[in-house]
Amino acid sequence: EAEIVFLFPWAIVFGQKELNDVTEGKWAFFALLDMFFFIFILILGFTYTWAKGYLDWIKIEPSTSDYQSPVPNKMYEKYN
Repeated sequence: EAEIVFLFPWAIVFGQKELNDVTEGKWAFFALLDMFFFIFILILGFTYTWAKGYLDWIKIEPSTSDYQSPVPNKMYEKYN
């Protein structure tokens, strides 16, 4: 969602006909190549997080152990 903020200025500059005319189309090619690189980095990050399982909706609940505190309940209640 936030990546669209970076796409908007690129689209404005990419669409400037004067720059394309002066550079004989090289500016458009460079801007397009630059945007493909940006999108490639986004896709690379997305596949990394997907492969690591960070995009799973169902998370495994951590198991808790039955820890017996050496502090007696009477002392625990007194200080808490």
